[in-house]
Amino acid sequence: MARLSEKRIADNEAVKSRNLASKPPQVKYKNQDSGYNNAYRKWRSESRIFLGHADPDNPNEMIYEDGVGIIAENRTAAERRSLVYVHSVIMWAMVFYLIIELCFNSVLPPVLGMLGARIGTDAVTGLMYGNDVIVIIIMYVCETVKRLIPFLMMKKALNMPINIALPMKIYDRETFGLAIPAALMCFPLVSAFSGLFSRFLSTVGILPYNNIVPHMNTMTGSVAAILISVIYIPIISELLMRGMILHSLRQFGDAYAILISAVVSTLCVHNLTQMCYVFISAIVIGHFALRTGSMITAVIMRMIFKLGAASAWYAERYLSAEDNLLFIGITFTICLTVGLIAIINFIGKSRRGIGLTAIETELTLKEKLTEALSCPSSLLFVAISAALMIITLNVV
Repeated sequence: MARLSEKRIADNEAVKSRNLASKPPQVKYKNQDSGYNNAYRKWRSESRIFLGHADPDNPNEMIYEDGVGIIAENRTAAERRSLVYVHSVIMWAMVFYLIIELCFNSVLPPVLGMLGARIGTDAVTGLMYGNDVIVIIIMYVCETVKRLIPFLMMKKALNMPINIALPMKIYDRETFGLAIPAALMCFPLVSAFSGLFSRFLSTVGILPYNNIVPHMNTMTGSVAAILISVIYIPIISELLMRGMILHSLRQFGDAYAILISAVVSTLCVHNLTQMCYVFISAIVIGHFALRTGSMITAVIMRMIFKLGAASAWYAERYLSAEDNLLFIGITFTICLTVGLIAIINFIGKSRRGIGLTAIETELTLKEKLTEALSCPSSLLFVAISAALMIITLNVV
C-alpha cells in the first residue's frame, strides 16, 4: 500500500509538472495595457516555440516518467531554441533589407541612366543626384520597400499580431511627457560624443561624411527630401526597429530587446562615423518606447534626433564657421536646459521612476549574445553590413 501510495503521488506530481511545462509563463508587462498583455500571452500560448521564460512554479528542468520518457523539456534548451529561431527570422529579413537597399542605390540608378534618365549615385555617401523628381521617387520607394518587406516577412514567420508588433496606446502618460525633453537633452550629448568619436577616426585617416539629406537642385526638391528624411523615414523605420524587432525580442528581456534592436539599427547605417550617434539614440528611444508602451513615443523621439542631425548638417554646409559655432552653441544650450528642467520636474513628482519590467530568463546575457551571433543569418547580415561599411569608408 505504501509503494502504491508513493507511486500515485509521483504520478500526480508528473501530471502537474507536465501541465506546468506545457504552458508559457503568464508574463505581464506593467507598462502595457491589458489588451497588449492578453494578446501577448495568447500569442505565446499558441506558438509552441515561444517558451522562453523560467517558470518559478516548476523548478525541475527535466522530468522523466517510466514508459513515457521525457515529458517536460529542459527550460534552458527551450529558451535557446526559441531565441535562435527568432533571431534567424529577424536576421534573414534584414539580409533582404540590405539586398533591397543595394538594388535601389547601386543597380537602379545605372539602369535608369542607360534609359536616358539623369540620375547617379555618390560612391562614398550612397546618395543619389540628378533629376529631383526621379531622386525623390526612388528615395521614397526604397525607404518604404526595404522596411515593409522585412516587416511582413517577420510578421508571417513569427505569426505576430499587429497589435503586439505595433502598440499605439500610451499607457504611461507621465513618462511620455518626459520623452520629448529627454530626446532634446540627449541630442546634444549624443552629438558631442559622436563628434569625439569622429575626431578619433579622423586621426587614423577616416574622414566623416554625412548622408542625411541628398543634394537637390530645386527648393521644392530640397523641401521634399527634408520631409522624407525627417518625418517619413522615422515613421517607417521605427515601425520595423522599435516595432516588430523590439517586441518580438522582449520575451528574452526588455534590456536585451533594446540592445539587439539598437545593434540592428546601427548595422543598417553603413557609415562608421554615424554609427555611434545611431546606436546611442536607438538605446534611448527603445527604453522610452517600452516604458510608455507606445510606438508613438519612438516615432516622435526619432523625428527629434533626425531633425537635430539634419539641422546640424545644414548649418555646417551653409553657415560660416563662426555662425555655425554660434548656432550649435545656442541650440545645444536650449536643448540641455529644457531637458534638465523636465527631468528635475519628473524626479520631483514621479513615484514610479523610469525602470522597465524585470523578467527572469534561463540564459545569461553572454549566452544569449553567443547564440544570436552564431546564427548563419546573423553572420551573413553582419558580414554584408561590414562589407558595405568598408566600401563606403571615406579614407584619406
